[in-house]
Amino acid sequence: MKSLCCSGLSLRRTSLGSFTWSLVYSLAQLVSILYQEAREGIILQTSPTTNQTSTTPAYGSVLQPSGMERDDLKVYHSVLLIVFLFTFFTCFFLFIGMCKSKSYLLIPWLFSTFISIILESSIYVFLICNTKTSFSPAASFILSMELIILIVQVYSFISIYSMYREYKEGRENVTTLQPVVEDSSEIASARVSSSYRKSIKRTIFKNKPEP
Repeated sequence: MKSLCCSGLSLRRTSLGSFTWSLVYSLAQLVSILYQEAREGIILQTSPTTNQTSTTPAYGSVLQPSGMERDDLKVYHSVLLIVFLFTFFTCFFLFIGMCKSKSYLLIPWLFSTFISIILESSIYVFLICNTKTSFSPAASFILSMELIILIVQVYSFISIYSMYREYKEGRENVTTLQPVVEDSSEIASARVSSSYRKSIKRTIFKNKPEP
């Protein structure tokens, strides 16, 4: 019987979709961060001095039109860059683990994706609770899309974790069944040899000439 995930699709097909989603999503996040870094130089640019702070512009967005301070945005970009870079590279271990049915190759992706979900959820709550956040129609649309992305992230994590459990339990079952199979084969061979000896004895007694 095929293992089924929440959507009713086969677990392997759902996990392959989760791998594709994670690879594309992490790559898109990396491209977005690096593109903004190339334009603004937020991470690599030196911090302004005390006299320059008043003239340093804030980085505005649809969610926060008033702008975010450069130091806060620098920490935000640095952490996300590290997390998504790690997630992107662990996708290749995930793909190999799925092809080879190796449960331990799925662990790096599970770890990086779990950290990504926690980080993005914290940022989402922070944006909602922040007084600078503007709840305009465009901002509400972005927050709704972010919530959908978080749901997809959680679903992908659950599907890959289910596959990890399946691979691990399957390997444990094989290792525990091996000695049983060996013992049963030895018992079967012993029974065959015993019955063979008995049949030989019966044949000898039958063919023995009467005095």
